[in-house]
Amino acid sequence: MALPTTWERYWPTVLLSPISILNHIVTVSSTVGLHSKQIVVLSKTGQISQEFEIKRVLSDTTLHVGPKDSGRMQEYSNPVQFDGGSLAMSEQNRNPMGSEIFLRACYAEEPLVALRTVGIDRNGQYYTTDNPLPVQLSDGSINIENVNANVSVQLTHLDNWPKVGDVNDSVRIGDGVPGEYLAINPDGSINVVISSSLSPPVTPTIANVPAPLASTEYSYAFPANTKKFLMKVRGGYATAQVAYAAGTSSTNFITIDVGCDYSEDGIDFTGKILYFQLTKPGKIVEILTWKS
Repeated sequence: MALPTTWERYWPTVLLSPISILNHIVTVSSTVGLHSKQIVVLSKTGQISQEFEIKRVLSDTTLHVGPKDSGRMQEYSNPVQFDGGSLAMSEQNRNPMGSEIFLRACYAEEPLVALRTVGIDRNGQYYTTDNPLPVQLSDGSINIENVNANVSVQLTHLDNWPKVGDVNDSVRIGDGVPGEYLAINPDGSINVVISSSLSPPVTPTIANVPAPLASTEYSYAFPANTKKFLMKVRGGYATAQVAYAAGTSSTNFITIDVGCDYSEDGIDFTGKILYFQLTKPGKIVEILTWKS
């Protein structure tokens, strides 16, 4: 169980080691339980221990110390001889503070006329976007600081489940037009319309191009307004090498493996020529073309 940072009248003991000291700044593992005006003892093997007063807590790991009972809160010491040593704060009386000082610090003047309240962490730092409020949810967790979330979510189309009075969860799928949503038929199916990529749909044109010799480049000129084509080797048993520039079907080509086909669409092939060669002789290349 974590110890409280304060008792009713006393600050509890704090012991931290090792510490580092550089440029008047004392760095510890945590400043939780350390407050301004506390008397601390810095010590290190080979050095005579010395008492200091905490002048200011700078962050959750750093603070300033200075001469005790000096009365000057900005008089900082630089006790580098204790670098690598330890800091000890024995149980001691909390700072005396009357109600008048407390109310003066909390009161917000008119037109507010109210006591100010502000959220702070255990180090006295305000909660901000850089120092977010930690949040923990039951049966799940959200870590705001690291922008991570692990939350169990249960959706259902049923009413009164898992508890009586619960209303079903609703998820709509639409095209952005109000009122146009995907509907589920009584038998659980949905209506689907499959349309051609060409508008309006057209019947493809078939071309059979002979390729009597192997490793010889042949060509096919696309009809005007061709927007889509598919090609394959009849009967298979031959690999095709396809290119779009003359003389490159043996150097810069795409391969159509045995038994596979090749297609392209969404392009205007008007005036373009397809070049190809096969690895086996006596074949027919089947080419289907679609016009817009």
